[in-house]
Amino acid sequence: MKTQRTTRRLLSVALCTMALGSYAWAGGGFRDDFRDGSIQDGSPVTWQWDPQGGQCAVSSQGLQLSPAQVYWSALELLATDKHGARVQYSSNMTVKAQFNLGIEPTTSACIILVTPDRQPGSNRGLYILAFNRTWFFLARDDVYRADWHWSTQGRFDPAKDIIIQLDLIDITDDAGHRTASRLECRWWVAGQAMPVQPQIVGVDSVYDVSGVELGAYTNSVEGSRANPVVFRWIEVIGSEIEVEPIVDFNGDGTVDIDDLLRLIEAWGQDDPAVDIVPDGVVDKQDLEVLMDYWQQDVNDPTLLAHWALDEAQGGIACDSTGLYDAALAGNPALDPDGGQIGGALLLDGLDDCALAPFVVNPADGLFSVFAWVKGGAPGQIVLSQKGGANWLMARTSDGALATELRSTRGGSLLSSETVVTDGNWHRVGFTWDGSRRRLYVDDVLVAEDTQAGLAVCYGGLQIGCGTNRAPGTFWSGLIDDVRLYNRVVSP
Repeated sequence: MKTQRTTRRLLSVALCTMALGSYAWAGGGFRDDFRDGSIQDGSPVTWQWDPQGGQCAVSSQGLQLSPAQVYWSALELLATDKHGARVQYSSNMTVKAQFNLGIEPTTSACIILVTPDRQPGSNRGLYILAFNRTWFFLARDDVYRADWHWSTQGRFDPAKDIIIQLDLIDITDDAGHRTASRLECRWWVAGQAMPVQPQIVGVDSVYDVSGVELGAYTNSVEGSRANPVVFRWIEVIGSEIEVEPIVDFNGDGTVDIDDLLRLIEAWGQDDPAVDIVPDGVVDKQDLEVLMDYWQQDVNDPTLLAHWALDEAQGGIACDSTGLYDAALAGNPALDPDGGQIGGALLLDGLDDCALAPFVVNPADGLFSVFAWVKGGAPGQIVLSQKGGANWLMARTSDGALATELRSTRGGSLLSSETVVTDGNWHRVGFTWDGSRRRLYVDDVLVAEDTQAGLAVCYGGLQIGCGTNRAPGTFWSGLIDDVRLYNRVVSP
């Protein structure tokens, strides 16, 4: 999952007590002054931008952003790493930038904190801190707050550089859990002291994990000329989160020849499933990243839960993410050497199973589940959700792979013609992309259809038995390496 990256600078720790709890600083981040002459070389970050929003260029003066000549247009640059993944931060955070607006009265400079799922060029941002000749303001994409605006009329010389700063300070409860953020916004003229008191202060509970953008806005009508905003530097201080690129395409936990072949099949195409460096084409850059992980066990950021079932003793099947350990029920045998990958769970078909807490609601969005199985009989269940559907099962008539995950509006069982109860090891799987159900056996697509959606369920997951744990639904055989992802796995 997500791992903390070693940071290169620390802030001093300040502990305060407030009515809502306490807040404290944390350190790490980057500073970019654009002196390397490029915005796309990864020194220290790479900046992605949409040319339709305007033009950007690096000069001896700094980074020049020229928004397009369209009413309320914007040019935004998103900070990414060398793989094209967004540089993201959690916990306490400070972001500040120095810029020059020039003399155009309708141009604004801004720094933006963006949610992880935001797309470049969209009009949605988590927080936008903007400055122009009229206002210094903080905006949220879904809420207007009059108290987050501060008039700048007549208070600054547009020929001088301005520094703006946004501090998000965690407010925690007595147990140390973040409950909200204190937002402090400041502006001052470069070369002068930072004001002790912020011009804008607020408390908000939305901020959690964010990426960083730079932006220039203009409300000039079409045909007028807006001067560029020149950014001298930007600095970000916070708890940096490194998100590993998705290189394990088939979701088996390692990068090997299967993933390489999948990438080669998509070479030169726009295939988001294997476009590791998201630039719209599968090419040399993606291959280079893939080979960096060759023959390694990967830390997939989309892995929701993983029961390896390698335990040699005890009553718990551990989840490798540390979140969803499953309790063993009945008396299943732990076979540490008998699995397809390490150990496996040997179930007697009578009352043996493993019971995990709630992990995912099928109606919420994309997900995939895969497992190795051996044995079983028609009508028996590999994986189910309590109070919901049987996710992976052997069809009652002949033992072919099937699923009962379906819409509440006329959905039906999705069945394959591939038998999985023949006594051999099989990797069985189900994927949902928001409209299509797909079943896989040994990484081969064996059935698919479309649905209007999947039924809502918040029950726990059950390995080796049916949703109601009814007689005849318990698996008689081996189950190994159950993996659940919040993406569509591409075998």
